[in-house]
Amino acid sequence: MIAGTKLSYAIDGAWNRTAVMTTLAIGRSVRGGCKCKSHANVSPSWHIMSYPRSGNHLARAILEGYSHRPTIGCPGVTKRDGPIYLRKPNLRDGAIMVDDQRPIGFKSHFVREFHTHDRALGGQAGLLLITRDPLKAISSHVYRDVSCGTFTRDRTIRKRVSASIDSYLSLIHIYRSMADRPRLHVCFEALTNPETRVATAQKLLTGMGVDAKVSLTELDAICDAAKASQTSIGKVRGRLMDRIRATVREGIAYDEVLTLID
Repeated sequence: MIAGTKLSYAIDGAWNRTAVMTTLAIGRSVRGGCKCKSHANVSPSWHIMSYPRSGNHLARAILEGYSHRPTIGCPGVTKRDGPIYLRKPNLRDGAIMVDDQRPIGFKSHFVREFHTHDRALGGQAGLLLITRDPLKAISSHVYRDVSCGTFTRDRTIRKRVSASIDSYLSLIHIYRSMADRPRLHVCFEALTNPETRVATAQKLLTGMGVDAKVSLTELDAICDAAKASQTSIGKVRGRLMDRIRATVREGIAYDEVLTLID
């Protein structure tokens, strides 16, 4: 199947549970030692968890590009958050090709989205957690929420930042609480650093059971497709962003976050 072809799992922006459960069943067979050729090198489905603006879109593109399987967006917005390979920039350039209809990953930004996906997946999918420095991730997301106003009170900023910190940490608590499932943690910074991005992408794929070798040329093309299909926060009002960052800095630090995971 080539880029642009509709998948049978996609029905009015939703996904077909039968196709997903087949993927999970195959994954269990592989872990149990199944030697059938039709089941070889097939990884089960995973949650792709991250706070907004933390690299979920990039990770989805890499997974689709190397597994040749689609990823599913957040519950309730799958029509505008569909597979990356079906976005216009990729349809034009064809960097990401899909030939297997079984979704490899399901995106969640918040706890309620994780639970919605998890119930449909039968509570069996693995957990991929992507983290980014909360100073950048939370500031960027909060800025998008409050920047439409001509004047934003400090009280509003504190309230939004506090709620965002809770949301950021809630995904980590879910990750920590499910040690019985396959789990993998990747830092956005390592996935975008020129010196570590290839090795980190390889860690991502290997950890999720995708049998593929990462090359810099192919990774660059996939990352370009991801960047071109993602919405920017636009022009930033410096003073407002500075106020948001100062509030985030008071409430959370990345080094403390990483000690909760590693």
